[in-house]
Amino acid sequence: MALVVEDGTGLVGAESYASLEDANAYHLKMGNDGWPQPPGGNEVRQEAMLRRSAAYLDNTYFLRMTGEKKNPDQGLAFPRTGAVDFQGEPLPDTVPKIYKDAQCEVALYMLQGLKLAPQVEAGARLKRKRVDVLEKEWFEGTEGEWPILGALDLLLVSLFGPRVDDNQIKIAKITRA
Repeated sequence: MALVVEDGTGLVGAESYASLEDANAYHLKMGNDGWPQPPGGNEVRQEAMLRRSAAYLDNTYFLRMTGEKKNPDQGLAFPRTGAVDFQGEPLPDTVPKIYKDAQCEVALYMLQGLKLAPQVEAGARLKRKRVDVLEKEWFEGTEGEWPILGALDLLLVSLFGPRVDDNQIKIAKITRA
């Protein structure tokens, strides 16, 4: 099954932002030895990881995106119209290159076996949370949280700003009136 790559028009059946060729070139440029280069790569598995990584990115960062989908029926979150980056600068209504790069990184993590959304038996159950010392304790046998990919957040900080969770100081852009 051929990978359907978003071409910037808002394809209804798009499954990936990066083609296998894009991912191969990115990982070669970045020196990521864990991404098999042709010949010898498992193209079917690599394309599957590209599909999964696009879904992971869209589901992880969707609430932080601005603007609207270029085509309401498109398969992926990008391209978007009226979108701005973290600094309020307008984004072109295509797929940002940095987002494609991030997808390639996530595909590599997945190809190497990192479970980005692990299944937790009976769900993660918080037993205790202490706010003043920022302590969390999870019931035995539960994972707590999904992995936080700091490198991915750093790569995408110019688009979405810094990661904010309940254990961090919230950062906001302040404009003097």
